[in-house]
Amino acid sequence: MSGYNSPVDEPPGNQGVQPPNAPDLPPVPDWGPGENPPGTNPPVDPPVDPATVPVPGSVPTHDQGGSAPIVSSPPVNVDVPVITQDGDTLSCTMGNWNNEPTSYAYEWTIDGVVSSAIGATYGVLPTDVGVTAFCSVTATNAVGSTEAPPSNEITIADPAGAVEEETGRRKHRRHE
Repeated sequence: MSGYNSPVDEPPGNQGVQPPNAPDLPPVPDWGPGENPPGTNPPVDPPVDPATVPVPGSVPTHDQGGSAPIVSSPPVNVDVPVITQDGDTLSCTMGNWNNEPTSYAYEWTIDGVVSSAIGATYGVLPTDVGVTAFCSVTATNAVGSTEAPPSNEITIADPAGAVEEETGRRKHRRHE
């Protein structure tokens, strides 16, 4: 014998062929794996683990292998971005998001004009002192993109004389 237990286990091309001196075995079925015999009810879908089925608008779970998030909706903003100033640099947080964003795009508006700056930081120019600034953040995942509401608006302080904090209060350097 070839070491196989039944004609179904035989390598391709040998199925249904009885080796010499083999016991009588039932014939090989005419239907494929996952199919029901002809004339019977249609195949039934395998049972589904409810933990792997995404709920629309919910925070995604991970697949059985734990590698790829299951995302069914574009990102949803939970907390808006926030701007802070430290010397001559403005920084914009991404905010907080649901639905597994994979990238973020930043847009800066300085004195009512959209800037060409596109990163999470903006270098303050001498002409920016005393004008207002805010940032907008767009989050993207496999399903789509969503723009958050604009960040807080701040008045840009002179980098040489003050630090603008998240609270909006200024710290002045002491000149002695």
